[in-house]
Amino acid sequence: MQSRIGKRRSIKSNRRTRFGTLACVSGISLLASCATTPTKSIQSSTVAELNRFCFSGDGKVRVTSEGQRYVTSYESLFDKSKGKFIFAASVPGKGEEVLEMKLPQRSGEKATAQGAFLKEVEPKRQKELGLFVSKLASFLEIYRNAESDQEAYQCQNGPTSGLCTKDKQAVLTWRKEESSLEVLIPGRTTILTLTGENLGDSYYKKATIDFRNNAQNKNILKLELFLTNCK
Repeated sequence: MQSRIGKRRSIKSNRRTRFGTLACVSGISLLASCATTPTKSIQSSTVAELNRFCFSGDGKVRVTSEGQRYVTSYESLFDKSKGKFIFAASVPGKGEEVLEMKLPQRSGEKATAQGAFLKEVEPKRQKELGLFVSKLASFLEIYRNAESDQEAYQCQNGPTSGLCTKDKQAVLTWRKEESSLEVLIPGRTTILTLTGENLGDSYYKKATIDFRNNAQNKNILKLELFLTNCK
């Protein structure tokens, strides 16, 4: 797929960025029952698990939302130095649509998003999709802070699970299975779950981003990414 992302790859040093940002998941109740080691910054064990997700690459994506389900090509790029994430996919009947997110650069700022991709896949859920952007940004921030050794986030890690907090509030949890990783970013009305499966030599070949309404137990947006190339 010849996309606008190809024109934006000016920082080659970031091409190896992973979905790893996505991290810290599992049921919170599980974490209470397992031994964890507190740390002032994000521990290497958490970073290692999160790095198995690939956020810069291309392949196929299965998009599921209210009233829609289709498979198409996608391409993504996460530029950690600039705090930008770009996702482009071919929407049936529309052509290529893009989601471009910018992470907060300083305390008090919020993540921003532009592009028509989210509007096309679910025009009736724009308010909730704003929460989707916020939660995904929280995941990406965890990865950025891990790389730069900032202490905005603090994580506790067990051998197969962990919990990350910011300002003493739980941001996300993670849980590792034999060949998969699950990350949960909770909320009062919505939950974002990220699951990595089919672990290859260094990254998951399938990653699922599932955004649901808690009260209704209803899927708002689900992206199943089948990775062909991790860049």
